[in-house]
Amino acid sequence: VSQALVTLGHLAPFAATAEGTAVDVCAGNAPVPGLTNIQYSDIFANLVLSPDIYDLAIAVHGSNCQTVAIDLPPFRLKAGDIVNAFAIGYQLTPGGAFPVEVISTTGLRPAYELYLPTIARMVAQ
Repeated sequence: VSQALVTLGHLAPFAATAEGTAVDVCAGNAPVPGLTNIQYSDIFANLVLSPDIYDLAIAVHGSNCQTVAIDLPPFRLKAGDIVNAFAIGYQLTPGGAFPVEVISTTGLRPAYELYLPTIARMVAQ
């Protein structure tokens, strides 16, 4: 297998409505095509990615990657990797800050596990 398989899930209900939880996956300052307007409970299974080092962020949808919710440290995917990563979190107070965590349940090699969970603060729109 010359590619890596990644499953991403948005399981962080940080707003009162599904639309309010929409996020974009960003590489640099640009949304990743096909990974925009991700709603709470969306799962993207078996994304085929090339082996590489990835530097991604999760941003509030429509902010043109300017309102970053989670800034992930760079990570490496190797050929044959199978990774599941899920953003989880909950609302603390209406209109307040929301803790969000990214976890991986499978597939990360020990060197990667230093990056997850990554805990960030998300400020509601």
